[in-house]
Amino acid sequence: MRTAISILLAMILCPAGCKPEEELQQAAPESPSWNESFPQAQAKPEDHFIYVVQLKMITVEVPVGAASGSDDLWSHLDEEPVHLYQASLGRNGFRVGRASAQSWPEIRRTLQRLTGAEASESSMWTLPNTSLTIVLKSRQGEQTIFTSMQDRTLSGMDYPAGDNLLTVQCNFNADEPDHVVMIAQPQIRTLRSAPQIVQDSNSLMIVHRPKVFNFPQLTFQLSVPNNDLVIVGPGDEARRPGSVANHFLMTEKQGLPFETVLIMIPSITRAASRPTTLETPRSADAIPST
Repeated sequence: MRTAISILLAMILCPAGCKPEEELQQAAPESPSWNESFPQAQAKPEDHFIYVVQLKMITVEVPVGAASGSDDLWSHLDEEPVHLYQASLGRNGFRVGRASAQSWPEIRRTLQRLTGAEASESSMWTLPNTSLTIVLKSRQGEQTIFTSMQDRTLSGMDYPAGDNLLTVQCNFNADEPDHVVMIAQPQIRTLRSAPQIVQDSNSLMIVHRPKVFNFPQLTFQLSVPNNDLVIVGPGDEARRPGSVANHFLMTEKQGLPFETVLIMIPSITRAASRPTTLETPRSADAIPST
């Protein structure tokens, strides 16, 4: 039921007249999964199709230092695709790497050895240029976070209570149709809503929405082959109190410190486009360019 609703919400953004595009020529392996693969929607003969991105997410919590202080995990990953952002990410406690789908069994065994616990797995569907949010830590109290800037100075700021997110966009690559271009940025979404003035046609309305605080210095982008893995985890600076990654990727359970490893697996899939009377959902806040 969850899969059907998610597919339907993605499809209402395209009118019923959308025509299927040319089939993607690829021989990609099955999308990796911690447990079983997610079911695909059943097509009907009269359906039209659009291409969407299914983003599978696997979250693993490991003892502190298992990811940030060891290369057991990172030795399986290629960090070169984010080399332009590596310095800024590292100073703020993040590491990002890419791995092929074929290397997933070995990565999975490594994570299982590090944690000894089951991972949480979920999946979302998105259209190109549409932002979606991944909650890394929910309902956090007031936070004081120090961001390492481009000139290596520290900028500190107090943030109100909110959810610590990773906002992601998945776009298609015209030059490489079997790749997904992923853009991601950490954000904080406040728990309390604030009034905002928006324009609807020729009228103005006041709506109440949460405020979003961006960390543009930590925006990163990389091209990912279909069904390959992108792993976001803590680096050395994540153990520094006040760092961005310390607030986003470090947690405490029963008095013991843990760090979070996020695996994202984008896969290009077809979705049936059918007319519906459901109201179009409001998308997540877009990733700002600056």
